[in-house]
Amino acid sequence: MKKFRDPNISLLFLILFHIVACTQVDEKNFFFEAELTADYKFPLHNFPQQIELHIHNDYLILSTSFNPFNQQSDHFFQAYSLSDYTYMGSFGLRGRGPGEWINPAVVRQSCNSTYLYLYELSGNLSTTIIHKMMLDSLPKLTEVATISIETGYFPMTRPVIKNDSLLVFEEFTPFRRALQVHHLKDSLPVITWDWMTSPPAQPLVQENDGFIRANDSSIFFIYRVKNMIDILDWNLNLKKRINYQKGKPIIPTDWRDGMGRYYLHPFLGEHFLYVFYSDMFQSERIAKNIHSLELEVFDMNAIPVSRFTFNEPTPTTFAVDERTFTLYGYRESGGMEDSISVYHLPGLKEYLQNR
Repeated sequence: MKKFRDPNISLLFLILFHIVACTQVDEKNFFFEAELTADYKFPLHNFPQQIELHIHNDYLILSTSFNPFNQQSDHFFQAYSLSDYTYMGSFGLRGRGPGEWINPAVVRQSCNSTYLYLYELSGNLSTTIIHKMMLDSLPKLTEVATISIETGYFPMTRPVIKNDSLLVFEEFTPFRRALQVHHLKDSLPVITWDWMTSPPAQPLVQENDGFIRANDSSIFFIYRVKNMIDILDWNLNLKKRINYQKGKPIIPTDWRDGMGRYYLHPFLGEHFLYVFYSDMFQSERIAKNIHSLELEVFDMNAIPVSRFTFNEPTPTTFAVDERTFTLYGYRESGGMEDSISVYHLPGLKEYLQNR
């Protein structure tokens, strides 16, 4: 049974929520709440494990992590048509020769970007190679340009590109955590934002640990164990902080607890931020036989918009096509999951229309 408020909510309530969201609050009030059931599932072609989902133009791209024990595919990427979920082909051949890859990954960007950017570490961990690619309708991958980024003495992690010009990524070392912004044509950072000034107190996670996501207008920093979201501009100035924290954050000390408290697996679109939320550790969920997380949706001002619950196990990786407000989810389950689940997200289109 779906349950959500009337999408034709009055403008007065929207204004009031914008006013409230400008300050730190201790309670989330969502416009819409609904339960999600997969509308459709489509099979994977030689389904891999440890994948990420990306949307690029009219494709759903599956990006696989290198696994020497998984020889199901010689390619790193698969493409599926978003119109009918047809398998279109694989690309990104494993190997060390010309046009081959060792362990590439997709650079996050707008889903409507002309180019598909990939990145791969060079033999020297301080250098990351950014590959500007064109993906045609076969699909066939053609390299347009190669850009070398000097990152210092650390590998680049989770980069995001803005307008084919700027790149933001996280500097992640035992002694420093920071965000770095680079021009694609330059080797040195434009600006740096340090968000941790001392080594972690314990090896699993530090209180200020988090995820970065970005679009052409803003950079979002989503804290893992703080119920908090920071919004920065591309000069790394803090524009807004939303803090729903009640009491001191509880940091896991046992690897079996996982990272399952507060925020996990964020996805940022052009209109909304989507992030899984939990108020208990993974070990607590297992003990209580809870297999799903809540999906919380915020607008670009971090105002709560929707809360979705799943009546089935939650996907472990997902992407959202905001042209149709369709969520594509994959659940890693020991190699038993061989399909992509398709969910329709109600209320979001109506929210945009009534702003």
